[in-house]
Amino acid sequence: MKNAMIKIGVVAILNLLFQQSAYAHARWIIPSHNTLSGDKPQTITVDMSISNELFKPDHAFKPNTGAALKRPGPPPADLQAITPDQQWLKNIPFNDFTRKSVGSITLDQSGTYRILLQQQAIQFMQFIKENGDKGRAFGSREQADVPTGASNIKQVTMISTIDSFVSRNTFTPVQPLDQGLAIQPITHPNELFAGETARFSLLLNGQPLLTPISLQVVAGQTRYRNDRQVIKLKSNNKGEFNVTWPHAGLYLIEAETNIKTQGSDITKYALYTTLEVNPE
Repeated sequence: MKNAMIKIGVVAILNLLFQQSAYAHARWIIPSHNTLSGDKPQTITVDMSISNELFKPDHAFKPNTGAALKRPGPPPADLQAITPDQQWLKNIPFNDFTRKSVGSITLDQSGTYRILLQQQAIQFMQFIKENGDKGRAFGSREQADVPTGASNIKQVTMISTIDSFVSRNTFTPVQPLDQGLAIQPITHPNELFAGETARFSLLLNGQPLLTPISLQVVAGQTRYRNDRQVIKLKSNNKGEFNVTWPHAGLYLIEAETNIKTQGSDITKYALYTTLEVNPE
C-alpha cells in the first residue's frame, strides 16, 4: 500500500509538470536582488519552485545530493551561475523545503551573472488509448507502462531552461547558452523599465531559432487577479521578439518548441525566464 501511494504521488506531481502545454505549471527562479552594488562581494539568495500561481511556491526542486533526493517528485536539479568573465559555477548548494527550494550565491565580480537551474531531462511516452483518449506514461520506450492496444506511440524527451539575471555594480553582456531553448537579451535584462519596450532573441542549442514560435509573458501576483493578464507574443523568422512592459514588477517569460528526431521521437524544449521590471 505504501509503495502504491508513493507511485501515485510521483505520477500526480509529474502530471502537473507535463500537461499538453508547458505553460500549465511554470518553473521559476527568483533572485533576492537583480541589481546591487558595493566594493565588497555581495551574496544573494534565490527562491525556486514549480507553481501555476506566480510567484507563490508549490513544488520544490530537489538538489542532486542529500536526503531530499529520496523524496518522490520531480527529478533533481543543479543550481548554476555564469559569471561576468564567462566561468561556470556548478553544483551550487541549495535546500529543498518541500514547497520551494532556496540557495545562495556570492557575487565576487562586477558585471552580470546568469543564474540557472538545470533540471534533468525527463522521458515519457505519448499515445492514443484503444478508446481514443490521449495517454501518457513516464519512462523510456523500454521502461514506460504503455497499455496494450495503444497507437500513435511517441517517445518525448523534455528539456527545460530556468533562469534569471543579476548584475553587480555594472551591466555586462550575457553569454549565450549553447544548449536548450534560451533567451538571448538584446536589451540588457537588468535595464528594464515600465512603459518601455525590450528586445530579445531566442536560441535553440546555441543557434538562432529561425522558426517563429509563440511565447507568453505573465506578471507575478496572479493569485490576486481574476484575469492572469497574459501577454501573448510570437518571435519572427530571426528568432527575435519584443516586450512592452505594462508596469513594474516580476515577470515570467515562457515558451516551448518541439523538435522531431529519429522515428517517432520528439524533443520538447521549454524556457522559463524571470525578469524584474523597474518603475519608470
